[in-house]
Amino acid sequence: DDGMAEGELREGEAFGPVLELAGEGRVRLGLSTGGEPDTMPSVEERAADRDIMRRGLAWCARHGITSIHNMDGNLYQLELLAEIEAEEGLPCRVQMPFHYKNFMTLDMLDKASVMAERYDSEWLSS
Repeated sequence: DDGMAEGELREGEAFGPVLELAGEGRVRLGLSTGGEPDTMPSVEERAADRDIMRRGLAWCARHGITSIHNMDGNLYQLELLAEIEAEEGLPCRVQMPFHYKNFMTLDMLDKASVMAERYDSEWLSS
């Protein structure tokens, strides 16, 4: 009625425009490819990516969202979230499962195990 979102965007055609608003491709790389950045982001790029994550988390907290599932599922975003958690704490709990894509080989599940072992706190888990 009023144009406000009331559900979950599932198709690429639906969430594609939302992803474009995020800016840098590194931040949405996990969702689109399940992969990691090809080159290590610079200190400045990493700080900018953390800022994007902070703004999103702050928005969730302002709207009473206490727990989210981030379906991007890559180590880079988990690292950013862990840095935010260490610096100032997370304003809501984040669970980020591994994002297995249909073109991946089964050995990629080793990465899922690493993610689950490395990130298993009350506030950040995979």
